[in-house]
Amino acid sequence: MIASFFIDFFLTAIIEMFAIYFFGYKKFRDLLFVFFLNLITNSALTYIIYFNRQYDHFSEIPLVIILEILIVIIEWRLMVWFWQENVKKLFLISFVLNASSLVVGWLMFFFL
Repeated sequence: MIASFFIDFFLTAIIEMFAIYFFGYKKFRDLLFVFFLNLITNSALTYIIYFNRQYDHFSEIPLVIILEILIVIIEWRLMVWFWQENVKKLFLISFVLNASSLVVGWLMFFFL
């Protein structure tokens, strides 16, 4: 569980930090912000999924979809607070960052 968490977290952080760099946020503080943002949201997501698997409360796919939507919204609001920029642009960035890491994660899960 611990090793899986670290692999998942660092993969997500690397993908999203690369993506945010692509969007033009190249300062160290921007990359650090995305890193810590992922540390918080990815940890919460992993814990909730782990807890759900232990007690089998909800079907996993709908749970992950709902949690990912919540993470997009939470990260978007924190991005607006941190960068004080265009709300629509930051929502798109939040969506793209999370979609890219989710797709890569699912591809790795199914093909590796």
